Amino acid sequence: MILGALIEVAVLFLVFSVVHRISIAVFGALGFPRVAHLGFFFFAAIGAVGVYLRLVGNPLQSSSVLLYLSFCIVHAELTSLLSRGYSLRILYDLRTSGEGMTLQAAKEAYGGGVGVRGLLKKRLRTLHGLGLLSMENDTVGPLTALGSLAGRFGTGMRAALRLDNVG
Repeated sequence: MILGALIEVAVLFLVFSVVHRISIAVFGALGFPRVAHLGFFFFAAIGAVGVYLRLVGNPLQSSSVLLYLSFCIVHAELTSLLSRGYSLRILYDLRTSGEGMTLQAAKEAYGGGVGVRGLLKKRLRTLHGLGLLSMENDTVGPLTALGSLAGRFGTGMRAALRLDNVG
């Protein structure tokens, strides 16, 4: 019973992971990366329903759905960490270069060629698009009410978790 539930969760999660990675590649190539991010939630929900339906009558049905959703959260966090983590991205860029790089070359190659400046602009555009800050031409700020709330929350979480050096 337990093994069967674990197998169902594992199989559906692997299917979810593969479909999500394919959607990222396809929609990214088509210029619609946000569709792939929305697809994550869609695929996660479909998978949770799949786990629920495949385990009807199993006393571990609800626990299996929660385990599946936990795997989805871990998948999202690992994907984010590996694709957006500054230090990991620097290591990746250095590894793919095959040799050492000058500091200027590393700045220019960072983030798949967009460079540090391009990455900062991309992040600022994302924050603006989410309604967290205002942005006009080269002027950034002030924070919106939502941005101020998110900033306070982040500051509070950093203090609570005692994270002195972040970023």
